[in-house]
Amino acid sequence: MDGGKNTMKKLLLALIVLLMASFAIAANPAITVSVDATGNAVLKPDLPKGQPYNWKFIGIGENKILCLVWAEGDRAKIAVYNCDFADLDENPTPDPKPDPKPDPIPIPPTPVAKAWGMVIVYESKTNTAAQGQAITSKALSEAIASKGLKLSPFDKDAVDETGKEIPNLKAWNAKAKSLPYFFVPDVNGNTIDEGTFSNEDDLLNVVKEVK
Repeated sequence: MDGGKNTMKKLLLALIVLLMASFAIAANPAITVSVDATGNAVLKPDLPKGQPYNWKFIGIGENKILCLVWAEGDRAKIAVYNCDFADLDENPTPDPKPDPKPDPIPIPPTPVAKAWGMVIVYESKTNTAAQGQAITSKALSEAIASKGLKLSPFDKDAVDETGKEIPNLKAWNAKAKSLPYFFVPDVNGNTIDEGTFSNEDDLLNVVKEVK
């Protein structure tokens, strides 16, 4: 060992003074042990401040270290330390990784009932020409029929033979956020899609998405 480094790359675990030397300082020096960036043990005696001391560690035998401490112009003082060594692990086993968190169990989607068709609520006197054409569009009727669906357009002011509001139509009319307005209900009456439209293409695009 030279300059306080354990070149054998072993970590000094315990140091016990075996031989007390007559140091000029008040007490025999304690030894601080640390490990440098390369894994070598670094030994350093705890010496008083102020007085410039030189020091050196020398390995003697398998489990002993001799410490020399001297001041300029004075004889070296000697102490022998008993040492317990433990090999450093050149390739330490990394800490085991924590068990990975299990993937969340997916929640199955709520099955959607088959679409019934399209309900359109409008008001004749406020429709634009393009909206009126869309409601009566032959292309829309054919697209709906090709999917086995039904088309039910009605004026919001429609009444039955006795002049009373039709209950089923009244319910859709109440849901319409503006006019004209379409709904795509399923066979159970639940709304799958809804919205406003400006022309025929708007409604045809909706029908394309209906399963």
